[in-house]
Amino acid sequence: MTAVWALLAPMPLLIVVSALASGSETALFSLTRADRDSIRRRAPTAAAAVDELLSRPSRLLVLILLVNMLTNVAYFVLGAVASTQTESAGMSAAIGVGSVIMIVLFGEVLAKLLARTARAPFCALLAPLILALRSALSPILTLIEHGAMRPAHKLSGGDREPSEGGSRDLLGVIHESLNAGELSEDEGRLLQGVIDLGSARAADVMTPRVDTPWVRVSGTREDVLEAVRDGAGERAPVCDDSPETRVVGLLDVRAYLEAPAAIARVATFTSRALYVPETAPLDAVFEQMRATGASQAVCVDERGIFVGVVRPEDIAEELVDGLTQTVDEQDGGVRLVGLGAWTASGSAPLRDLRSLLGPDVEPRRGARTLGGMIHTVLGRVPSEGDVLKIGDAEVEVTGVDGPRVDRVIIRIVPHEADAE
Repeated sequence: MTAVWALLAPMPLLIVVSALASGSETALFSLTRADRDSIRRRAPTAAAAVDELLSRPSRLLVLILLVNMLTNVAYFVLGAVASTQTESAGMSAAIGVGSVIMIVLFGEVLAKLLARTARAPFCALLAPLILALRSALSPILTLIEHGAMRPAHKLSGGDREPSEGGSRDLLGVIHESLNAGELSEDEGRLLQGVIDLGSARAADVMTPRVDTPWVRVSGTREDVLEAVRDGAGERAPVCDDSPETRVVGLLDVRAYLEAPAAIARVATFTSRALYVPETAPLDAVFEQMRATGASQAVCVDERGIFVGVVRPEDIAEELVDGLTQTVDEQDGGVRLVGLGAWTASGSAPLRDLRSLLGPDVEPRRGARTLGGMIHTVLGRVPSEGDVLKIGDAEVEVTGVDGPRVDRVIIRIVPHEADAE
């Protein structure tokens, strides 16, 4: 029996290693540009490690899969040997079934969920270690890439070799051109925006549902007119009558309003919409919109529930954000009004406020704006004078417009360590 326990003892450690490998893959490949900016502000060394790892994604993926595979093989070998060493049939079955459940539950499912939820802190902690491991295993990774991946790529009909430098090489060319005076600073920022477009997600630029005029499929002409007054364009999302608010298509507003009121039905003038996950890369969303000629894309969460819309102008704004953005020009602009105090609009996207609220602040129940987060935290319609804590900051509602939050004041709450 002592031999059995000696075989079982290392297995929890192997589960931890497997969980870190699985979580690293999820966290690193789901980082948004806002996440990377947050890491860069709080941990520059870790941010440099993240940039280096993601500059060669194929090598990073090979490393993670290699570590995960070796760890899982060792885990199951130990479990199999331990189950054969015990004389009890019940104990043998428990080891066999329990080992599978433990590795799936803790090494995969929970690890990926936690890494997805706290991807920025996860990457800030592990990226330097992963980079060091990549350097140590560089000869093995090179052998796998050149000896297996590239031949397989050619056999599968691939028309190009895996990129060695990727965006890192392009950024290097831009940097050299800036230093040589061949590019202006604004041109450099614009090119940087093009490269960064691939790391942005649909959720980063979408107009949240709370700010998007939409109508029910059973809606009346007055409902459509109200949506128009609220800013609906030529196409407005049409939702079903379920509590989940699922989009069934886009309403041709002009055609509907021009039709005789007696026969006009929302469903009759509703056409198919382009649906994209809120986590979809922004460049992929743009390509789908270009290919289909869609005037907007409907963003849905993992349950298929409507969370916002993306329009071409949203993508264009993200592209030139670094070129034209100033805090006073933004609709949700943040302005310093005192020592440690800022004023902001309730429509300010949460992703733009992470430097104030903290990198761990994540959207709740589809809330993508500061006002939406305040609604969610309070659990009611906010009132002027409401004060609440969001992340690292104290937020005071200073103005409301009906049920919507108009203006707030954000005050940084010092940490105990900072106060000392």
